[in-house]
Amino acid sequence: MKKLVFLLSFSRALFADGLANPSDRTLLDSRYVDLSASFLYWHAAESIDWASTMTLEPQVEKLAYQTSGFGWDPGIRIGLGYNMRHDDWDSQVSYTWFQTQNAAQISGDITAAYLGSKVALYNSYESASLKWALAYNILDFDLGRSFLVSCSFSLRPSLGLKGGWIDQTIRTFWVNPLVEGIRFSLTAHEDLKNNFSGGGPKFGLSAKWLLAHSHFSLLGQFSGAFMWGHWIFKDKFYGGLTHVSVQVGERNLAAIQLQGLIGLGFDTNFNDDLSHFSLKIGYEIQDWFDQYQGFDNFSGGHSNDLILQGLSCDLRVDF
Repeated sequence: MKKLVFLLSFSRALFADGLANPSDRTLLDSRYVDLSASFLYWHAAESIDWASTMTLEPQVEKLAYQTSGFGWDPGIRIGLGYNMRHDDWDSQVSYTWFQTQNAAQISGDITAAYLGSKVALYNSYESASLKWALAYNILDFDLGRSFLVSCSFSLRPSLGLKGGWIDQTIRTFWVNPLVEGIRFSLTAHEDLKNNFSGGGPKFGLSAKWLLAHSHFSLLGQFSGAFMWGHWIFKDKFYGGLTHVSVQVGERNLAAIQLQGLIGLGFDTNFNDDLSHFSLKIGYEIQDWFDQYQGFDNFSGGHSNDLILQGLSCDLRVDF
């Protein structure tokens, strides 16, 4: 009991001096809201073969599968929190927006990967290009409470909800040099959509280690979400007089997502003890299991993960 009283008294002294994380405060009369804005600089990765090229050499046939990767792009996350008087619980609502796209071009003896071009009976192409766009819109709600494990280390377990939608659009352009023995260029394009929406419960655990009673701290976060997921896959091919629409149907499956972050934090007080400013910079990674649910001519159905990772810079004001 004496040790508990000492820790509570010591933590109150730290918070009064503005040396600790405001979310870990134990002041019973504290009641405030917080506003946050995060700058994201992320890279998306999702392994998909969109075409193959064949090279013939004496007694050697080389087949290469073509993939395309995303670059680095900015995003934003905005949040609103309310910290409750009762038992020091806090709640957070946030919205994350991120968009990225990539492009690729190839030439040679090309075989298309997707179903529409195969059904159209165009088996070989001279050149091809791809444009791939991804739109990420996710909402999070968290309810948690911070616990002071020691005078410089705290943990915050949380429960909540995660939901939203992730839309992917893949558009390919093809040039077929030979049709029924007549040499001319026949252009075609194919549009694919892999759209996801879903939501469900999530859990999380955050840790904070204050560095030598300074304004700086080391941060770590981990969360997981188990969602109901709904996928819509559409494939349409347009080439000359040919119009092919592949009906794959809709899928309702479990969707699992894991997220982790490690970084450095900075906290300070304004003029009064109940207003705070905090800065958090870290490296964040997310894994959306089986996010791509498409089909291709090479291997049939796919269930590929979507990986998002990169810089997260968060500014927060509590008042």
